[in-house]
Amino acid sequence: MPNENQKQLVSNLLSSMSDEDRIIYKQVIDMLFELGYVPQKQKSADLVLDFKNNKLKEKMAKIGVICPFIIIERYERVISACG
Repeated sequence: MPNENQKQLVSNLLSSMSDEDRIIYKQVIDMLFELGYVPQKQKSADLVLDFKNNKLKEKMAKIGVICPFIIIERYERVISACG
């Protein structure tokens, strides 16, 4: 379960998205939380979060806001709202 700092990172990420994107990405992030993945901010000028499972030592997704995107690490797929 995410701690307060991690919840704030997600809140900042979602608040920078459009309403339409926010609904979709909130569902994805909630699913990642249920699976035990928590966000970690990347060293970047833009807001980009990696979702890692500390028990499994595995990164599942990367979500950023330049153009909202999700990179599903395990499957090497990129889902982008930019087309």
